[in-house]
Amino acid sequence: MFGASFIPRTQTFQGTNFGSILTLSPLLGLICVPIMAVIAVFYFVTIVGITHLIARAVGGTGTYSQLLYTSAAISAPAWIINGFLGLIPVVPYLTIPLGIYVLVLDVMAVKAVHQFGWGQALLSSFGIWVLLLIFVAAITIGILGRASRP
Repeated sequence: MFGASFIPRTQTFQGTNFGSILTLSPLLGLICVPIMAVIAVFYFVTIVGITHLIARAVGGTGTYSQLLYTSAAISAPAWIINGFLGLIPVVPYLTIPLGIYVLVLDVMAVKAVHQFGWGQALLSSFGIWVLLLIFVAAITIGILGRASRP
């Protein structure tokens, strides 16, 4: 009905057999999933740690383990829901309200764990992103400054 043009064919480009690469993708997926999980955990622990340091600097009284536990209790279900929403091709934009909801819950978690006001909680939660923005801007200015020199 569709003709022979929809039959998958193995194509080569400069000696690369794309058909064999596609058959290796499940194996590569099995190898990459644990590596990506370790990277995600490291990223999460680092972000929570920096958030905790900022919270302590502005007068927070909570501990790192309390904040880590609370943040994980918020993030784990959100990651699972986000994964399921990502499987539905029609509703990719439902992850945006979920992300905003998780940000609100994160600010509330920092506020509750460190026992301070909304302003300090907002500063602690978003302080890391401000620091990251300043860091990237400094590197960009440095690179552009070097590139403009004769």
